[in-house]
Amino acid sequence: MLFNRKINLQHMGENGIFIEIGNEINKRINTMVKMLSDEIEKLKGDYGIKEIIPAYTTILIIIDPLNTDRKKLEEKILEVYGNIIEREIVEEEIRNIIEIPTLYDYDVGLDLEDISKITKLKPEEIIKIHSEQVYRVYMVGFIPGFPYMGEVPEKIAVPRLENPRIKVPAGSVGIAGTQTGIYPFESPGGWRIIGRTPIKLFDPNRDPPTIFKIGDYVKFKPISREVYDEILRKEPPKTSLSIEGEPVLKVDVAGPGVSIQDLGREGYRKYGVPVSGAMDKESFITSNILVGNNIDCACIEIFQSNFEATVLQDIIISICGANVEGEIDGEEIETWRAIPVRKGSKIKINRIIDGLISYISIAGGINEPIILGSRSHYLTAGIGRELTKNAIITTSKNMFNEIIETCPARRINWKREMKNEFRILLGPHLQYFTEEMIKDFTNTKFTVTSNINRMGYRLEKDIEAKIKGVGRLISCGTLPGAIQIPGDGNPIVLMADAQTTGGYAVIGKIIEPDLNIFSQCEPK
Repeated sequence: MLFNRKINLQHMGENGIFIEIGNEINKRINTMVKMLSDEIEKLKGDYGIKEIIPAYTTILIIIDPLNTDRKKLEEKILEVYGNIIEREIVEEEIRNIIEIPTLYDYDVGLDLEDISKITKLKPEEIIKIHSEQVYRVYMVGFIPGFPYMGEVPEKIAVPRLENPRIKVPAGSVGIAGTQTGIYPFESPGGWRIIGRTPIKLFDPNRDPPTIFKIGDYVKFKPISREVYDEILRKEPPKTSLSIEGEPVLKVDVAGPGVSIQDLGREGYRKYGVPVSGAMDKESFITSNILVGNNIDCACIEIFQSNFEATVLQDIIISICGANVEGEIDGEEIETWRAIPVRKGSKIKINRIIDGLISYISIAGGINEPIILGSRSHYLTAGIGRELTKNAIITTSKNMFNEIIETCPARRINWKREMKNEFRILLGPHLQYFTEEMIKDFTNTKFTVTSNINRMGYRLEKDIEAKIKGVGRLISCGTLPGAIQIPGDGNPIVLMADAQTTGGYAVIGKIIEPDLNIFSQCEPK
């Protein structure tokens, strides 16, 4: 029996339900994954389900813990699964094959020559074998729109590169063992590149944004350089974002950690699109409340960076989160309060102190384009715009006159207590750790390293700690706050821009309220 007739529903934090259907990559198990995820999709309206991430052998259900009867939902899932396995499971009929035009040559097939040496096959034979196979999309993840497909014939099933490339060109077709995939845009990667497609796999202005989903079938069609170039020429040019509203700020300086964020985007993780949004939601929401905004209005997030801007109209702002070293027209900035700022003033934030992240809210909210349901920037996938010198920030309606009189009262005389202990819920991969390791993990002191960004924070364990990882697992869904344990035992805590799937065992997840404070932990 390849798939589990009885399934256990594990927790991934307070907002994740993790289901394992089987423990090997094959079409039959993945068919069961698709069937169950399709049925769970139908339950969304009644059970507090927000999103579903189907993977090779697992499903991660993301729920709203405040509006979900978890026991009732889990009973329903078991009932639905029972109904599925009572049916006669047959191989899916292969239909609606997606054809991917692909240029195979040495210029774009960066590893074609090496694959030839490893397999002792001529390049023409490799291309013929790869392009004649029909592949199943087992999951979409790693980066938005990246399809994990199989099965690559054993004759050309070569291993990943020992040293991944820092940059793999967009459209590159790769092989990793019996898997094949396509890089939707330029990114790091370790798969061996055999060719390149000119078609655009991911477009944030499209809904759905990617052409692939679990259960699709794909075939690669060899094309010439002339056809490749012709398809590229026919691709519509990238449209520039139209920023509407009243101009209120002109950016003078914006470091690499400055972006526009709201509470994030929901509904696209099954396509590999992370939730993004504010990393410290508590500070973000407070900043909006202080200037009279709805709690989900977009703000400027400053993460380990600096920011300077010229004020174009009288506005009310609030700066919340970590303390900042900066000034407005020569006066030191006071955080956690509403601040009237006059036209022509200069806002300067030289650096973040006593933490990592601060938010600037503007009364009326920041009016960025809504892409895939959110104003949050996710520049890896070209969602949103990079804030650079001379960028203009606008608001739908400047609320200066409406709240100027109440500004003195709009303050919080409170300093949030930072802490170094964070509550976690263990699971879902506890079977990969001994009881001693789990106990050791919850009693060990970890240090935040300098290897941190919006995707994740790398920690370093105590030298005496016994916790260690088990290497890579079959990739499955993940969540911000999930704690992955790689082989060296030094945890990675996933953050807002983390990839939606991962291949390391998750020992636990930091609960949402504590993740806000954890995001402010400085490297030591």
